Amino acid sequence: MAPKFSSAKWMFSELGVASAWHETKNEPHGEESSKSLYFVYYEARGFHTDYASKSIMSAVRNVALGTYAEWVKARLSNHVPLSVKFDLPTG
Repeated sequence: MAPKFSSAKWMFSELGVASAWHETKNEPHGEESSKSLYFVYYEARGFHTDYASKSIMSAVRNVALGTYAEWVKARLSNHVPLSVKFDLPTG
């Protein structure tokens, strides 16, 4: 039986991408403590979007988000900034 796209984590894993937030915070998809996108600026309609190649996930050291109040409520954007800190090889 072929797997269904019932899980965002499974779907993105099959595409070779992962979420830096979910990987570092160890939070299940759909149960994030913070959101990064607020559909039509509504706080209750928050989602989390931040996907990148799984090949760089081992270099992620920290992930941080801006706040709803500072960015979305202020109508600067319906996204909050996502900052990802990497430990990259030197030289």
